[in-house]
Amino acid sequence: MVLTDGLISYLKLDESSGNAIDAHNSNDATLVNSPTQNASGKINTAYDFNSGDTEYLSDDNHPIISDSQGSISLWVNFDSLAQRAMIGSGDASSGSTPYVFLSAHTSGYVEFQVYSSSGQAMGIRTKEDTMSTGTWYHIVVTCDGTNTLIYIDGDQQDYDVLGGSDGKWWAAATGGIDTFSYGVLKRSSAVIPFDGTLDEIGIWDRALTSSEVTELYNSGNGLSYDNFVSGTNMQINIGDSWKEVAAAQINIGDSWKDVAAVKINIGDSWKEVF
Repeated sequence: MVLTDGLISYLKLDESSGNAIDAHNSNDATLVNSPTQNASGKINTAYDFNSGDTEYLSDDNHPIISDSQGSISLWVNFDSLAQRAMIGSGDASSGSTPYVFLSAHTSGYVEFQVYSSSGQAMGIRTKEDTMSTGTWYHIVVTCDGTNTLIYIDGDQQDYDVLGGSDGKWWAAATGGIDTFSYGVLKRSSAVIPFDGTLDEIGIWDRALTSSEVTELYNSGNGLSYDNFVSGTNMQINIGDSWKEVAAAQINIGDSWKDVAAVKINIGDSWKEVF
């Protein structure tokens, strides 16, 4: 499996003007209250959000709203720590539930909350107060429908269950979720606005594996989206272990030539491998 499998959207946040463009699909986000573009990022540039002005990105048609499992990966650098939403969803007609948000906590924890209209479906908070201001952190949240996991800088975190039960994602927030935002929880009004810089936000409709999280963290360097789609989309079995094929060559007349593309015939129809 490659990192583009199940990828719904990917915001590089490298724009200097206009919308935040989805590099993978068409889930672009519009800027609300003018977050600062072209800020210093983890990879290239990023967006800086001022909580005092309630700056955020809006994409209310994002397909995550109906998903029962998935993953979020992002890089974050906090200007201040409080309960501030890095990502949030709510009901535009309600000042209360249902809602979902991924946030930092005043003491440096990561918190993920899912509320349906009837109450808390799941709330979890990391045990370790590992985060502070002025530092880049890689945060990943995954859910396979049974277990929800939180990673910080490639390490899986222990967490406390604040309420509800484990393994919940957006679909558990029943009762009218119809907004999706980066940098705020938007209900009938925008609340708990984020304060700091966000970069390289990927969203999947499947749970990433721990090895994929490690790959995204990339020893603290991050992994750009352009490196998701490199390689050949092929694997080879070596010693009963499947290995990704990064490139291929073929020997023609005792001379090795790079293979630019491969097709396979399935049912008398040629299908492109790469």
